[in-house]
Amino acid sequence: MIFLPIWIISCIIILYNCFGKKIEIDEYGVRFIAIYKKHELIWSEIKEIGISNLFVGYRGGAPVIYFSTQYNVGNYISTEMIGDNLILMRYRKSAIKEIRKYWPSDIFGYNQK
Repeated sequence: MIFLPIWIISCIIILYNCFGKKIEIDEYGVRFIAIYKKHELIWSEIKEIGISNLFVGYRGGAPVIYFSTQYNVGNYISTEMIGDNLILMRYRKSAIKEIRKYWPSDIFGYNQK
């Protein structure tokens, strides 16, 4: 009987992580939208876009693309940093192409060859 509530909670967490959050990139800027919060950075506010590692403890990091209103974000960032000054998304090559439509400056940590 204890297995059923644990299974239901696990399913809710998985569904939320898969479908409850999204990033939008368009001509106005970048938006992080979740069920319980929304953060938006317009292109004129963004000072730095780069690729860094998401800190996940002793296991190291996973590559993410960050959008920041500040310079020198650093090599390791965490999800707790997401807010009015920083938006994160998983690294994908297709996202770089979309960002390039609106961001003419360098993307730090991205090998453009």
